[in-house]
Amino acid sequence: MTSERVRYWKAKIACQQPTKGLTYVRASEGIWRGIAPGVTAKVLSFDPVSRRITTLLRFAPGTSYAPHRHTAVEELFVLEVVAPLPVVR
Repeated sequence: MTSERVRYWKAKIACQQPTKGLTYVRASEGIWRGIAPGVTAKVLSFDPVSRRITTLLRFAPGTSYAPHRHTAVEELFVLEVVAPLPVVR
């Protein structure tokens, strides 16, 4: 992960502190932020040691997201899909 990307995610989670064990995030907590046109994300947890991040994603109808790679573990949950997502291999 580039230092620019690390700064980006640290800014996103400034209001959230990593915890040991379970983390609970109420629907009313956290901030949905735009990360790309038509894509918003809410960070649920971030471990600065392992750099593991867990995020909820929302995609507007018709949104495409460019293929990309990660240098750290990223766990994403997509809660609803209006149309099938393309398979990227």
